[in-house]
Amino acid sequence: MPPGSARTATFRCEGRAMKNIVIIGAGDLGKEVVWLIEDINRRSPTYLILGFLDDDIGKTQKEFFGYRVLGTTRQLTELGEKMNFGAVLAIQNEQARRKIVEANPAFREWENIIHPSAVIADSVSYGKGNIFFPQTVCSVDSRMGSFGLYYLHSSVGNDCRIGDYVSVMLNTSVSDHAEIGDGSHLGADTHVPQGAKLGAGTRLTSLTRKESLPELKKLVIIGAGGFGREVAMIAENLNRFVRPTYEILGFLDDGEGFHPGDEIMGYPFLGKTGWAAEHRDEALFVCAIANVAVRARIQGGLTQQGVRFETVVDGDAYVSDRSTLGRGCVVYGGVEISLDCRIGDGVLINSYCTVGHDVAIGDFTTVSPGTAVSGGCTLGTQVNVGGHAYIVPGRKIGDGATVAAGSIVFTNVRAGTTVLGNPARRMKALEND
Repeated sequence: MPPGSARTATFRCEGRAMKNIVIIGAGDLGKEVVWLIEDINRRSPTYLILGFLDDDIGKTQKEFFGYRVLGTTRQLTELGEKMNFGAVLAIQNEQARRKIVEANPAFREWENIIHPSAVIADSVSYGKGNIFFPQTVCSVDSRMGSFGLYYLHSSVGNDCRIGDYVSVMLNTSVSDHAEIGDGSHLGADTHVPQGAKLGAGTRLTSLTRKESLPELKKLVIIGAGGFGREVAMIAENLNRFVRPTYEILGFLDDGEGFHPGDEIMGYPFLGKTGWAAEHRDEALFVCAIANVAVRARIQGGLTQQGVRFETVVDGDAYVSDRSTLGRGCVVYGGVEISLDCRIGDGVLINSYCTVGHDVAIGDFTTVSPGTAVSGGCTLGTQVNVGGHAYIVPGRKIGDGATVAAGSIVFTNVRAGTTVLGNPARRMKALEND
């Protein structure tokens, strides 16, 4: 029914000022928004629906669900100036919503549509362009962004932080103190546990509530430098692209440059490394310290005090299920670890390394980016292998040895020595340094 019909005229007879509104998207969600607005009007006349905008040219000037399609979203700003209306995005795809908003920066009249049966605490804050369907519940002190979709029977607990362009679908619950990044999609009947931090673009599939999300592992990162921040990034990417896995509690560091109240990547600085022993039952830990000797000292000492260390493997890494990783390892994206490998505790294997079959790597060794460790090799404890090195099959690198970046190792390397070059040769001058 176009503007000026009997239905819209009835609303005007109530004698109240009504807002002109246009619904962007004449699909299924558009139909539901029509129902939502008409139900709001039945209780208290509020909106005069002028029609739709839809980027399907074939729909222009046709009627859908009783209202005409007036044009496309490219005409939003122009029509808004002429017809003086607010708009609501009835589009389920989060990226599509963002593109329309960003393509119309001059249009600012985005309307929040809130059904009267939605329960939103007075202390909740939210941006513009949101849709709150019937029986949505938003608890105290939560902050929601703009252009969100909060569907029937969804709930948001207290003190949550929800970004822009988020979709919270049917029967989904977000527990207290959770954080949901921009553009995330929480499918129907999913559950976000208390304190979870989901990165931007997280997508949860529509599984049963019991299956949808395991309890997140609480993770503390020891080392707040570059390595520590990279470990946080790996954990965030696992949460975002693979499956919500970790709740990052914060960082520990013995450096003098960190103080209580500091934040690293938005996570709190918790204190010195001794904090781990005091709170060993509250979280898992990962030692993100590049220096192999310091890593061995800290992780080894805390392990003796009952601290549990977590191995963090990037979602883009491949580790054969016939290989084993010790406690507190970090495996970056692009790594390939073949079958029957034995990797010790606290080992760092950096981006795009390859580890061939039947390789043994000792505790607290570092393998730098782009390195190839061929099949049958043995690397001892606290070994440093520089970036883009190549170790030919079957070679042994002794404890505490260093293989300089770019080296090609054709022979065994004695413990505590440094080798460099092609072929790699011992460099005593570098050992003295």
